[in-house]
Amino acid sequence: MPVYAPKFGEGAVGFQREMTATAKAKPLIEKLPRKLLCFESFPIPQELQDHMASAGWDVHRVSRADQIPALSKDFDFRVGIACIDGQGFGDKAIPLGRFIPARSSMRWIAILKSDELDKPSICRLVANRFEDYHTLPVDPQRLVNSLGHTLGMAELASRSARIADSLMLRQGLMGSSPAVQQVIAQMKKAARTDLPVLLRGEIGSGKSTAAELIHHWSSQHESPFVRVHCAFLEKTGTIGDGERTSQFAAEIAKAAGGTLFIDNVQELAPNRQAQLLQLIEKMTPGATGLQQPLRVIASTPGEDVEGLSPTLALRLNVIAINLPPLRERRSDIEPLARKIIADCAADAGVPSPGLSKRAVQALEHHNWTGNVRELTNCIQRAILMAEDGEIRTEDLGLSIANDSGNLQTLEGARAFAEREAILCALTRTDGNVTRAAGELAVSRASLHRLIHKHSIKY
Repeated sequence: MPVYAPKFGEGAVGFQREMTATAKAKPLIEKLPRKLLCFESFPIPQELQDHMASAGWDVHRVSRADQIPALSKDFDFRVGIACIDGQGFGDKAIPLGRFIPARSSMRWIAILKSDELDKPSICRLVANRFEDYHTLPVDPQRLVNSLGHTLGMAELASRSARIADSLMLRQGLMGSSPAVQQVIAQMKKAARTDLPVLLRGEIGSGKSTAAELIHHWSSQHESPFVRVHCAFLEKTGTIGDGERTSQFAAEIAKAAGGTLFIDNVQELAPNRQAQLLQLIEKMTPGATGLQQPLRVIASTPGEDVEGLSPTLALRLNVIAINLPPLRERRSDIEPLARKIIADCAADAGVPSPGLSKRAVQALEHHNWTGNVRELTNCIQRAILMAEDGEIRTEDLGLSIANDSGNLQTLEGARAFAEREAILCALTRTDGNVTRAAGELAVSRASLHRLIHKHSIKY
């Protein structure tokens, strides 16, 4: 079998030429540290080592797969090479699959013998875990080109992650609470498909941001993201059905190949829902003027689908994600508030005030029916009212005493702690009930009963 030539081989060379052609592009390749983690189940040829060194790569070599996580964390590697030897597959390549995540900010290139790809287990490993692969004997320059391309892609992935973090923070869809971590995990899984998604949550819980994030994490992220405000469409325009139907068709056409976000879909009148359903069902190449299919995300303000026709609800409710209200993730309130304070103060051009202990208590015990949107409004007011560089309870316009209905009883506190512990265990085990039960030291049947008791969806 001839030496493997990367499909992007010419593209990689062109990519490097383009990146060095302009001052703006230079930092992406030229200023990134060229640190390379090399896992060797067989020694990498000396010629390749010399060629990589001459191209500026600082190579760190390891012979055990379990060394990869610690080194990756300590040295912040962006790119790795794995020399996979089928002779040691039983004790080296299989563990390698565990220590190289399928979705990671670090990108990997495989080096192996051509006949190794005939083995299904190695073929799956390379296909699922690696950015590219080369078969022996490796062309040194092609490998260096591949490394440069992979480093650039890893940096773009890192930038993409920072954009996602910014989106999550914008609506407070960020935090360490199990409720938020579970929702983010569900959104990332949804992004890997093109199935319809129904986002359910209260006003201000971040449904629009969640839709943007699913689009951002999807393979259609470079295509349009179009938001349809159903309430606005229903209340504006002429009475005639034809014009409003054409408005829907126009929005769908804009989203071709990307994502159509149907916000507050329950606001549509029954006859409009039927028109929308007809348009959605015709979303195939060439239908309604589309040349490409698109993914549909819809939102409703509650967990049920009240107001939707059964057929439309069934069409939209393929993947349902419930966004938790702020009062169900109270451990996120203080860090969110402090971040909002810092951002609002920076926008207003004033020093960032602190938060008194009493103010933190008031924030954590408030009901927040408007969720993060209400919290942001409250913080903006408090910054204007605060004196002596500290936000107090009276600046927030909240009172623990006036909000005492939200203070927990002992029974309520126990139930809350029990639910949080179960959510944490399910998040850590990726929804595996048997493993979660083991962590919690209860039987599998008992955990199922508790999951039903607390209405936990996983």
